[in-house]
Amino acid sequence: MNNYLSNFLSKLSKKVTINAQQEDEANEENEANNKEDEANEEEDQPKIENVQQEAEEDLVDPIDILREKCKETNKKCKNLVEKLESCTKRVTSRTNTTETCVEEMADLVHAVDMCVSKDLFKKLK
Repeated sequence: MNNYLSNFLSKLSKKVTINAQQEDEANEENEANNKEDEANEEEDQPKIENVQQEAEEDLVDPIDILREKCKETNKKCKNLVEKLESCTKRVTSRTNTTETCVEEMADLVHAVDMCVSKDLFKKLK
């Protein structure tokens, strides 16, 4: 019985050793593959960023152009821009004030949006 048990244990230890070696080899292979994948990802990252930057540089939102045009050419918008600027100067010149220029800003934004809405959808594709 003692002989049988020692024989069994020696076979079992050989299998455990072989399995451990196979696992080590598999782990090393996986680590090597992961390092290669990381290197490839790092190489691809700048390419993707460059493409995104180029695409962002080429895109210009037509509403921004129309807003600036309205502020410069529309009589009502020009007057509201002047009112906002004078309010801003008045508020920033004072040290202790509760006045804000929210109303002037809201009026300007509304007027610019009304002006832009006339031409915006002609520009969109």
